[in-house]
Amino acid sequence: MNVDQWDGMRDRRNELLGELVKLDNVVALTGDIHAFYAGVPGLNDDPKQHITELVTSGMSSGTFRTQLVLQVAADPILSMTAGASDLADSIDTLFTKTGTNRHLAHADSSHNGFMIVELDGQAIVATYLAIAEPDIFVDLESEPAEELAAKFTSVRFKVEAGGRELYKEIAGAWKRWDYDTFSYV
Repeated sequence: MNVDQWDGMRDRRNELLGELVKLDNVVALTGDIHAFYAGVPGLNDDPKQHITELVTSGMSSGTFRTQLVLQVAADPILSMTAGASDLADSIDTLFTKTGTNRHLAHADSSHNGFMIVELDGQAIVATYLAIAEPDIFVDLESEPAEELAAKFTSVRFKVEAGGRELYKEIAGAWKRWDYDTFSYV
């Protein structure tokens, strides 16, 4: 989708991951893609050799989904292509439900927010705090603390020290992302 990101540099990505999978305790904390993602990117020829990646959205810019929808609308060919706007609008479903990105365990391309990372020697825990995109264009400074807090939703992920598996907190329990079943178990 974008030759300036990993989509356009699959071989370089594989080369970098090839070195990172040799190391213990590698968790990539990234951003600048205007979305929340979590997953286990692996080698092209052996995806089970992987690291864990936690990606945070931005707080004050348009979301990836919005940028994609606007790009389709502004392009003379894409805007006339049947279904292109629906595909752009459903980007997270395409990323996580089609099997083409089996390493991607979480995708939220339509919210802004930030990530809080906690390290304690036993694990790294990342909390994604997401807010609806329209709310970032409103002055919330005078909003009461509890009302402001209610505008955020949270999702938590964990990687245990020495491990490579991604866990998501679901109903108070940590569930592991399973590459083979494409689900948390």
